[in-house]
Amino acid sequence: MQEKSSVFRHLQIRHFIVRLIEQHPGESVYVPSIAELAKMFSTSRPTVSKAMKSLRDDGLVVGRRGVGVFTVPNSDFALYHHE
Repeated sequence: MQEKSSVFRHLQIRHFIVRLIEQHPGESVYVPSIAELAKMFSTSRPTVSKAMKSLRDDGLVVGRRGVGVFTVPNSDFALYHHE
């Protein structure tokens, strides 16, 4: 059961970030920290990290050392892939 919950939260986090991209087309938007997202979605940091890794792998977010994580401007992915 815990694994299903983790997958569900992972998808919720992805959806949240994709919505940020859709709501701010062409802009680079700050993404809440792993700790903030874990609290927002009542989940563990490893679950958030997994979601963030998949978003980075898909080119939807980029980390800036010492600054944070931001959405990638002009990401077409969000327009065609609704989670």
